[in-house]
Amino acid sequence: MKKKVYYRYNAETLQYEEIRSSFYKRALKYSVAVIAVALYSWVAWSFVTPADVKAYLAEKSQLKDKITESNKELNELSVEICGIKERDNQLYRSMLAMGRIDENSWLGGTGGSIKNPEIAQLSDSKRLLEMAEKMQEIKHQVSLLSESQDQLISKAAKDEQKLRSIPTIRPIPFLDRPLSKLSGFGMRIDPVNKSQMQMHPGIDMGAAMGTPIFATADGVVARTEYKSSGYGLNVIVDHGYGYKTLYGHMVEIATKPGKRVKRGELIGYVGSTGYSTAPHVHYEVFKNEERIDPAPFVTDMSIQEFKELVKSVDPNADIRPKSKGRYKRK
Repeated sequence: MKKKVYYRYNAETLQYEEIRSSFYKRALKYSVAVIAVALYSWVAWSFVTPADVKAYLAEKSQLKDKITESNKELNELSVEICGIKERDNQLYRSMLAMGRIDENSWLGGTGGSIKNPEIAQLSDSKRLLEMAEKMQEIKHQVSLLSESQDQLISKAAKDEQKLRSIPTIRPIPFLDRPLSKLSGFGMRIDPVNKSQMQMHPGIDMGAAMGTPIFATADGVVARTEYKSSGYGLNVIVDHGYGYKTLYGHMVEIATKPGKRVKRGELIGYVGSTGYSTAPHVHYEVFKNEERIDPAPFVTDMSIQEFKELVKSVDPNADIRPKSKGRYKRK
């Protein structure tokens, strides 16, 4: 269809001339139209749209954000619950000679039908169903962990001495970094000559010179010695039931061979003796004379909880670094 053309009579030229609108006039015309529509829409929304509709839309937006946030929190909670299960399996249930939590039972709470089919009718049904399924899974797993804890407590009451003989705390009051960031068990580059890989059989926990070191479980001090080319001043505690612990690079030993010690009892002070580049305690755990990764045996404790444990053993104990001065070697 051809575009209509309009003419007007020019009295000066005595001719009909085609009427042309300039680009700017056309742009202005369209702009005015757009502005008019936008203004109308704003007026309609502000003065015509019912308040309850606007409130519903705002609430729906907030609900979407809350669903996203809740799903994230549930995923984080699920990771923590799985961590507790692994600690139960690898540490407590193993120590108390109990079977692992059955994996089929653990996964038995996943999947399945949701008891609220009306959720499927909602616009955000997919995310809501995911959240409902995750919640169902978590409730099932928490129930299993609760049963596991009851079993552990019952068994521990019968094996209290054995439980107190298993290393379960860190040897110093606080860590300068998270456990996962420390130089841990496994192959690493030699920190002194930095030229070759070597097996590191423990965990190095950095601390200020003179920081007190405590026994991580009940036992008997099996050995105290000094090795200039190795662990420097070091202590080995025999906890029985196949467990031993080693504490190396001390600046001073505060116990003696044959002494019976309790978990949280002072045995020495952090130093940098032997093959060491800075003050720290080198901590090892043995099971049936074999070095094993100490990380699963270092439970998370606040400084206040650690202090209370130490005070329960010796009310006069101090968890602060020993003041500078002359340290004695034993």
